[in-house]
Amino acid sequence: MLTADGQVPIRSSAAIEPGSLPDDLAEAVRSAPGTYWRYSDLSLLGSSKVEPAVVVGSQLRVPGSGDTYALFYLFSMQDQQETLSLVRRALLLGGIAMVLMVAAVAWLVSRQVLDPVRMARRIAERYASGHLEQRMHVSGEDDIARLSNSFNQMAASLQSQIRRLENLSRLQQRFVSDVSHGRGHR
Repeated sequence: MLTADGQVPIRSSAAIEPGSLPDDLAEAVRSAPGTYWRYSDLSLLGSSKVEPAVVVGSQLRVPGSGDTYALFYLFSMQDQQETLSLVRRALLLGGIAMVLMVAAVAWLVSRQVLDPVRMARRIAERYASGHLEQRMHVSGEDDIARLSNSFNQMAASLQSQIRRLENLSRLQQRFVSDVSHGRGHR
C-alpha cells in the first residue's frame, strides 16, 4: 500500500530503535523493487548497547490487494564480531609467541656460532702475546672444530719452531764460547 506521495510505507518491530535502519537503504527499497543490504548498528529500545548488524530490505507486494510494503530484516552480527575478536586475540598472542620463539632460537644459534669465534679470537690474542701453550677446546667436526684444530696445530708448530730456534741459539752460543775459549788457549 502506497502513501499519498507514492512512497512505500515502512513498519518495524517495536523492539528496534528507528535509527537502526540506514536512510539510504530505506530510500533504495522505497524507490525500486529488488533486494538491498547494508551494514549498520542495531540498537534495541530500552538498551544502550549497540551491536553490528546486517540490514536486508526488499519490497513486498501482497497478491490479493496489490499493496506494496517495505520489508527489512536486521541480523545481529554480535556473535560473528565476538568470534572475530577471539580470532584476532589468538593471532596476536600467537604472533607474539612466534616472535619470542624466533628471537630465542636466533639467540641460541648466534651463541653457538659466536662463542667459539670469540674463544678463537681470545686464543689468537694470547698466541700473539707469546702464550703458545694455550689450546682451544675441540668438539664436533664442523667448521669451528676444524678452525680449533688448525689453531692448535699452528700453536704446536710455532712452539716446536721456537724450541728448535732456542736449541740452535744455545748451540751457537756454545760454539762461539768454545771457539773463543779455544783461541785464548793456544
